[in-house]
Amino acid sequence: MGRGRFAIDAQPAVWAYTGSSILEPHTGTMGRRGARTPGVLNSVRVNSLIDWAADEAAAKFFEPRTGRTRGKKNASKRKVESMKFKYCLYSDIHGQIPQLEAVEAAVEKENADKIIVIGDLVGLGPEPAEIVQRMMDRPWIDVIVGNVDLWVTRKIWETGTPKSPHQEWMFRMMEMTRERMNDDQIEWLDKRPFSITYTPEINRNFHVFHGTPYDIGDSDAFPFRLTDDEIGEKLDDFDFDVGAHGHIHGPSVRHIPKKNGKPQILVCAAAVGMSWDGDPRPSYAVVEYASEGAWDSGNGKWNCRVERVEFDSEEQATFNENSWIEHGERIGGMIRSGQFWNPDHMPH
Repeated sequence: MGRGRFAIDAQPAVWAYTGSSILEPHTGTMGRRGARTPGVLNSVRVNSLIDWAADEAAAKFFEPRTGRTRGKKNASKRKVESMKFKYCLYSDIHGQIPQLEAVEAAVEKENADKIIVIGDLVGLGPEPAEIVQRMMDRPWIDVIVGNVDLWVTRKIWETGTPKSPHQEWMFRMMEMTRERMNDDQIEWLDKRPFSITYTPEINRNFHVFHGTPYDIGDSDAFPFRLTDDEIGEKLDDFDFDVGAHGHIHGPSVRHIPKKNGKPQILVCAAAVGMSWDGDPRPSYAVVEYASEGAWDSGNGKWNCRVERVEFDSEEQATFNENSWIEHGERIGGMIRSGQFWNPDHMPH
């Protein structure tokens, strides 16, 4: 099996766990408390190294030239000297094609083993259908659902009450966004998982989610203003090695202190479509895992970084201003400046 092959255990169900735990594929049980949300697909666990090792084990006992099996004595001498996995992640595309193309070009040069999109493909942008179809046509990319994606697919304007003038404007935009997507695109987007956990080696977990591991982003988030200690308190019940998210529109790598002393890294990959941290350039994140020795040694190291991509924003800002979007000037301003359109009332 090649480096890029990953197996996904997912069990479709009407109810999904919206905490950090992974649904056990055979029993349907879950490992941590959390709310259940009707209609959201389950979290997914990816045991990449386990499948890879299984193929390696098969190769040990099969002689390709003769068709005979090798003896266990010879096979046992074979050891994996080293193993590396590279994940590239980006999020919050928000219907913006040129920014996505710029990030995709940069990610292509990274030669990643797995590419992951961390939600919010649509909303706040003029071309939602094109973005969703682009991802539908690329099944090798793992896609997680974002809160704004569900606003569109679940018709938030019919079920929710806006908490602010900003949300009122957003809800109207979500209805218009949905009108520009076909049924297949809406259904596909609605069925993306809440989270995915990658396990490159036994007991070494990389957990990916849009907002937080326990909330999609509507009720809680990890905004810039929170200290590492404050985030550590929110993550006290979660023991993954590395977590990656989007949602807050400002990339970062944070080393989170935990009460149990276990190192934990939190990576924000956002955003592609528009940033709110003062840097208008689109961003993506890279998470790498490298291990030496036997495949199950569990002694691997994580390396995480975020990257910004050069992008001429003026043409796309103008395009948004002249598009079907109500108050397109707000979107255009965010694309140009890298600042939220109303900085005195940040959404997170």
